[in-house]
Amino acid sequence: LSDRSVKHDFSVYCIASSERRIASGCTDGTVSVWDPQSTSNSPTEQLKGHSDVVRRILFNESKNLYVSR
Repeated sequence: LSDRSVKHDFSVYCIASSERRIASGCTDGTVSVWDPQSTSNSPTEQLKGHSDVVRRILFNESKNLYVSR
């Protein structure tokens, strides 16, 4: 992702990353999950459910578990 432009419709408030995933938490309450190896500029997953800004993201890749606040 470092040399590609990735569009967000709202401001990004937080980011979590690993070798296999990058997750961004936005001010619209969504978490977008990106594959850094992909050639696509679109997220692989978009998680919705927060009623406010996503302020923190953690994930456990071995259990495929995301926690956001």
